[in-house]
Amino acid sequence: MLLWLKLFYFYHQPPMCKRVPMNKPPPFKLLGLDHLGIVPRDMAQARWFFYEVLQLPLAYAEELPREQVSLVMLGSQMLAAPALSPNLELLAPLAPESPLSKFLEKKSGGIHHLAFRVDDIRGAIAYLRAHGVGLLSPEPRAGAHGSEVVFVHPQSTGGILVELVAQQHHPA
Repeated sequence: MLLWLKLFYFYHQPPMCKRVPMNKPPPFKLLGLDHLGIVPRDMAQARWFFYEVLQLPLAYAEELPREQVSLVMLGSQMLAAPALSPNLELLAPLAPESPLSKFLEKKSGGIHHLAFRVDDIRGAIAYLRAHGVGLLSPEPRAGAHGSEVVFVHPQSTGGILVELVAQQHHPA
């Protein structure tokens, strides 16, 4: 029975991915983990805890009406190793039909996505498509603070929503 499970696990392929050999490097650079997207049940409580209690500095706050999202980006400059630490993005829905509203109904809050910074989002999209990775949009979309973003479909990542972010401008 254990051998059967190991073989099943080894040979099972997710439906959206075609596993092809990685015989050349990708045409983009993965620059690091940019932020963790968190959808709190209570935005005021979360802002109080992370901003007031832990004193993570406010990088910016922004509304993205097209995405039906309000966000607060808290910087990691106060952490011991800020270059190695991602920012925290607190997200709230702006409308009942927002995907974040559905997330809150289903999960009642928590970590929503991981965002990785890349140097070339179009190169990353082409590379992911060539490897059978599903994306939630065919082209990059306008993200927060002048960035371009694309989300990788959770079926391609084992159930984790992943965002790729390019041209992120952080205030000094």
